[in-house]
Amino acid sequence: MHWFKGEGIERIDYIFLSDTHNLIVKDVKIDHYSDPVQYPSDHFPVVVDFKEKRE
Repeated sequence: MHWFKGEGIERIDYIFLSDTHNLIVKDVKIDHYSDPVQYPSDHFPVVVDFKEKRE
């Protein structure tokens, strides 16, 4: 959360994954996009790419 200022103040956004889903995380990114006038949100979106766990 950055209150529309772009400087991270507090980490409040998480993505939880249960072991029962049989998935693993391939990649995690935080989208720091900002409009030239104002940030579209007071949070940076967290994007996760999953893949199926092979056993």
